[in-house]
Amino acid sequence: MYHSISLFILRKKLNCDHFLSTEEFAYAVYNLEMLLINLEKVITIYLFSYIFLTIQTTLIVHLSYFLIRLFAGGWHAQSSKGCTLSSIFIFMLLPNLVQSLQVTVNTSLFIILAMGICATIWTYAPAGTEKRTITDAVLRRKLKQKSLFVTCLLLVFAYVTPVADLRTLMLLGIGIETMTIHPCFYQLMKRGNKND
Repeated sequence: MYHSISLFILRKKLNCDHFLSTEEFAYAVYNLEMLLINLEKVITIYLFSYIFLTIQTTLIVHLSYFLIRLFAGGWHAQSSKGCTLSSIFIFMLLPNLVQSLQVTVNTSLFIILAMGICATIWTYAPAGTEKRTITDAVLRRKLKQKSLFVTCLLLVFAYVTPVADLRTLMLLGIGIETMTIHPCFYQLMKRGNKND
């Protein structure tokens, strides 16, 4: 379905096949397909969040997770449906569970968790996957530095915010992303990671 939509947009609406080589056109189709698939996932997650009145909590956890994931990479579900279902659990149900249990993080615990998160990001980011290996040493170093910078920035913001719920939700998003780059998580999910 997404392939047909991508072809329609690129051929009929944008006439891309006239000025792109065959290889460039195939690359454009693939990237547009990925964009449409990811857009569907985001719409699904936020539609459920809207229905269950949890958009704000979902957005906080999702942004905290996503900003680090841009550079750190991490585990991917094996199917689009699996990704959507795990995303609904991670970004909607889990934050609501944390809020309903009124989980708060005191200063000492926050500092311990922040140190563990930074150590994990420094050690394992960026995490490649079976489909996307990261072997270029220069790229790996840049992604590691950016991952750590964004993580530290988010942790500092979470630490100084006076809103306890915001701190907890941000820490949850950061923690989830940190878990998805750890080799133990890959083993738990019975997947290989290309972290070398």
